[in-house]
Amino acid sequence: MKILVYTFFAYQKLSSKLLHNLESESFDKCFISSNRSLELLLEKISKYDIVLGIADHNKKALKSRLDLTYINKYGKRKILNNSADFYKSNLDINQIKLNDFYVFKSYSNGRCNRSAYLIMNKITNSNLQTHFCFSHLSRKNISEDLKNLISALTNYTKAT
Repeated sequence: MKILVYTFFAYQKLSSKLLHNLESESFDKCFISSNRSLELLLEKISKYDIVLGIADHNKKALKSRLDLTYINKYGKRKILNNSADFYKSNLDINQIKLNDFYVFKSYSNGRCNRSAYLIMNKITNSNLQTHFCFSHLSRKNISEDLKNLISALTNYTKAT
C-alpha cells in the first residue's frame, strides 16, 4: 500500500511546514510550487493506492474538513473544457472514522479545488484504482489531525 500526501509549497503555510518536517516511511510527499510540479504529480498518481491533498483551513476553524466535491472552475474560468462539471472523491467516507473532521457540503474554486479536480479527472479518465481526497486541516490541531487522517487512510486501504 502506497500513500502520497501533497500540499502547496509556501513557507508561511502550516501544512507546508508540517509536511516538510514530518518524518515518515509510511507515505511519500510532494510539494506543488508551479503548474509543472502539478503536472509531475499527475504523472505519479497511478503508482499510489491513495493520494491525499492537504492545506491550511481558515484561521477560525475548530475542526479539519474533508473536501469531497471538486468543481470544474478555477476562479471564474473552467479548468478543463469538454470535461465533467463536478467530480466526487472516490473514497468511501463511511469507512473512515475521523472524529475531529467534518465533510464540506459545498465546494471551492481556488487552487486546492483545481488540483483536486485535475487529480480526480486523471483517476476517472485513466480508470485508476487510486483513491483520493483533499483535506483542509485545522490550524489548532494540524499535526495531530494529519497523523489521524493518514492512519485512517492506511486502515482504509487495508479494508478495501
